[in-house]
Amino acid sequence: MPVQRTPISQSQLSELLGVDPARFLAVERVLSQWYIVTEPLGDEMQTTGACKPLSDNTSKRKPKGGKGKKGC
Repeated sequence: MPVQRTPISQSQLSELLGVDPARFLAVERVLSQWYIVTEPLGDEMQTTGACKPLSDNTSKRKPKGGKGKKGC
């Protein structure tokens, strides 16, 4: 059975998908699912101060250890 392929521009495709043409990158197919690939907005990329650090590494406490109990 013959098929017909009609080329469309990236801006036309992004308009059909309802995505901002400036952010639209591609459409990918993985197995039976389709994904719309877009660039993140400028404010989504900002990560400064978004999460607390896991460790601040500013502890002044000296580690325990060294000499053990004398005796026995």
